[in-house]
Amino acid sequence: MKFRRVLALVMIVVFMNVVEVRAAADWEYAMNRSLDWLEDALWPHPAVGSVGGEWAILALARAGRIEADAPRLRGWFAQFDRLLAEADALAARGYDINNPPSAGTFPSPIRRWVDFQRITLALTALGIDAANYHGRDLTAVFGRYVSNEQRHSPNRTVNANIFALIALNSAQYEGDRGKFAQALLDAQRPDGSWGLNPATASSANDIDITAMAVQALEYGDAVRRGLDWLFAQHFNNPENTAQMIVALAAHGMADAAGYYVAWLLRWFDAAAGAFRRPNPNSLVNFMATEQAAYALVAYWRLVNEKTSLFDMSDVHGSFDPAAAATRADFAALINRELGIAPRVFNDIPEGAVSRQNAAIMITRAARLIGIDTNLTNLEIFNILGMFDDGGAAANLARGPLAWVLRAGILSGRESYIFPASAINRAESAEMVYRLMRLGGRL
Repeated sequence: MKFRRVLALVMIVVFMNVVEVRAAADWEYAMNRSLDWLEDALWPHPAVGSVGGEWAILALARAGRIEADAPRLRGWFAQFDRLLAEADALAARGYDINNPPSAGTFPSPIRRWVDFQRITLALTALGIDAANYHGRDLTAVFGRYVSNEQRHSPNRTVNANIFALIALNSAQYEGDRGKFAQALLDAQRPDGSWGLNPATASSANDIDITAMAVQALEYGDAVRRGLDWLFAQHFNNPENTAQMIVALAAHGMADAAGYYVAWLLRWFDAAAGAFRRPNPNSLVNFMATEQAAYALVAYWRLVNEKTSLFDMSDVHGSFDPAAAATRADFAALINRELGIAPRVFNDIPEGAVSRQNAAIMITRAARLIGIDTNLTNLEIFNILGMFDDGGAAANLARGPLAWVLRAGILSGRESYIFPASAINRAESAEMVYRLMRLGGRL
């Protein structure tokens, strides 16, 4: 009998360990599959917006899946720059985002504070200083606290204060963080919850807002009361569950976060690699998958002792598009985007990559993905002969240079190629992007 009890105890311990290991594997599997799904479903055309854009970029960047020089981000940057140009044209006519003549005046993806706050988080996750984006301080739009009476109507919500604080704290940007924090404390209801409208009674619909407020504030009585209220709620969709995970991870509560991670997985569709909403038997959904993915990334960062999801001190300001691209940078970029092994480029010198070395690397990558790069000697002679310095190209680089020029992957500057000049990181991303388009990878 004693032997049976011991055996039973051993079996229970073994079973518990198997369950624990399987649970760990399940959430990591779901995280990686959902990140894969975001790459496949949203790339290569992420859009500026709350769905299919910045939150997906945040999830992928904080998981180490993408960097600022990813060619597939070019469309997102281009769209954002166009929207900023539209806003500038309105500003030149005297329109202020905090006091426009109508709600629909500014381009819809960037007409609210929360839009600039979301974009700030995406840029910062990519290592780009949002306070110096092409010389523009994007945080200036929302960084100064303005009373509700002075705000444009779409900015009169609690989450405008929440994400002002989160965005400003993400990289210690300049702004009225103390005033935004106090506004949040003042908006907390007696039961510990927050809602878009503090004057109304709390409801289950306020789970998301309360969890986001907890994410934004430093731990203290307000956060404790907010968590007490949250622990008493029923989480009935993947989005509010995801926000709870991010809130708990932000305050280092691994065990509690793990409980909600397990609950979140009930909406995961393993066959699709994405999350369903609102019910576990609904169709997979972009918004649900984005929020679930970055919540799982937040948990992954916690258990791996990394900075939290919104603490981007590990990446802030680390990307300079004008900096010279090194051979390692360029090889890593090609490998990441095309799956080409870096050892293919072992004979290219270390240090900055010249335009002719970049042409050699791009041409080799093109061949490996099935593109015919062959040119006759006469074709090479004629193409390079169009440029005043075509004869200065190294012998090994003549064919590759001619091919990338003809394919439109590299452009001359007036009548020069500048074969020995270094390329910067932005130019290297452009070359890889054009190769991906040529090879049908976009």
